[in-house]
Amino acid sequence: MREVFYIMFFSLFATHLIGQQTFNTNQDSDPEATLILDEVKSRFEQYNTASYQFNIDIEVPGEAMQSPEGNLVQKGEKFVFTFGDQVIYNDSETIWIHDTSINVVQIYDADFGAEGSFISPTELLEIYNSDDYTYAIVNEWYEGQTGYKHIDFKPLDNDSEFFKVRLELKGKNNDINSVKVFAKDGSRYTLRIKDIVANKNIEDDFFVFNASNYDNIQIENLRID
Repeated sequence: MREVFYIMFFSLFATHLIGQQTFNTNQDSDPEATLILDEVKSRFEQYNTASYQFNIDIEVPGEAMQSPEGNLVQKGEKFVFTFGDQVIYNDSETIWIHDTSINVVQIYDADFGAEGSFISPTELLEIYNSDDYTYAIVNEWYEGQTGYKHIDFKPLDNDSEFFKVRLELKGKNNDINSVKVFAKDGSRYTLRIKDIVANKNIEDDFFVFNASNYDNIQIENLRID
């Protein structure tokens, strides 16, 4: 489940219907979509800091839909990710995962390598350059004067837990409106961006978890010495 939520971040009526084309490798991806994603990625890279308010529609077969809210504050590779009972702090060297429901914090090394346990929001902007996905514009339409488009990402690994990720862009600037993950078990997860505040001054210590602020907190140090 954690992978699904991270993929939803920072990822990433025309005739570009995906059924009309064959996409078997990343190199087969839609060149028009690549140009758009290059522009979106470039704009995000210009932010010194960014704060994202969002909610996620969680649709699981046989269950009522849930729409919890969350927040991501990012400064380079540093971030604080708040979702439900979990708050994840990363200062680019250490990650703290604080489960506020049981007052436990787990501490890990911030490993974003190929074998790492966590994914950096910055790295998620590179999803369309990954050999693990192919993508294409699959739909374009207008609502009033506002244009929208969908870019679908298909994982090339048949063992992936999801079969599609859909990025919805809005307006002339192709602002990210939502990201939807289609899981193979029938579940759907839609992250909707509510607000983005860029280039606000945020001190580095904001991204460091301070255990002294919490009484009787249990600390589990899982870093590799």
